[in-house]
Amino acid sequence: PFSPGGEVAGIIVAVGNAVKHLSVGTRVLALSIWGGFAEEINVDASRVFPIPPAMDFITAASTLYTFGTSYHALKDRASLKRGETVLILGAAGGVGSAAIMLAKQMGATVIAAASTADKLVFCKEIGADFCINYNEEDLRARLKSITDDKGVDIVY
Repeated sequence: PFSPGGEVAGIIVAVGNAVKHLSVGTRVLALSIWGGFAEEINVDASRVFPIPPAMDFITAASTLYTFGTSYHALKDRASLKRGETVLILGAAGGVGSAAIMLAKQMGATVIAAASTADKLVFCKEIGADFCINYNEEDLRARLKSITDDKGVDIVY
């Protein structure tokens, strides 16, 4: 009666009569809340989005929650503006890495903070301008050094 999984990607096999923006055979991603690990799922059309031809299903199925959460936080809540500086804590996780990529696209300077050197290498590869290993460095002192004592505009 219950199957976990909230993000899905696949090919539409049927659509309701009232659905006009989707058709059978379309490659899509969707927010299902639950049921995503089932072989087939019924999702309200308002939660289904076509994916670009070059995007694979695994990438598509892993984007909405992480990128949606980060976009909402950075744009709708923090009102990130081009030229601002963002500190992203837990930067190597799914939501943190999405925040790095989105903040860079929005024109921010990104400071990534994570717990290991390997995680910070990943953060740098996906666009972080500066990296802080908060297990080995004094976070506050390093932030002051990076920002010339100004601090950051947004902490994520």
